[in-house]
Amino acid sequence: MSIRFADDVVADGVKIEGSLMSAFFAGMAAATVGAAMWIGFTALSGEHVGYLAIVVAAVVGLTVRIAGAGTHRVFGLMAALYTLAGSIVGELSSVILISTDGQFDFYGVMTHLDLLQTGSNILEHASVWTYVIYAVSVIGAYRVAICEPRKP
Repeated sequence: MSIRFADDVVADGVKIEGSLMSAFFAGMAAATVGAAMWIGFTALSGEHVGYLAIVVAAVVGLTVRIAGAGTHRVFGLMAALYTLAGSIVGELSSVILISTDGQFDFYGVMTHLDLLQTGSNILEHASVWTYVIYAVSVIGAYRVAICEPRKP
């Protein structure tokens, strides 16, 4: 079995067309940009909105599709995981940003915060629609990231 990361990848006898390495790093950057956009929107509006997960999914899915140009489901799984990671970072960061006040800035709140307790509180107080939005965004990123196979 030979593995080439730059162009085509052969894993377990299945040829994965596209650039896995490009999709990997571009997807990571896109998830970071998506989380930063979420934080920026929260900073500008002062509101906590969960539907920005769909924006993160669009950014990540399109980036993985363009950078990787892959037809295998590994590109979709990569985009789905990056979307979930970017959404979680955006969600936690927006909660931290909303919790800031005159006494504690963003860094001060972040250093005094118990992330496990905060995550538990977010999950307890999230509505069903929050989970629906996250599911739609993850599935959407998966679907967008996979290119149609080229016809010979």
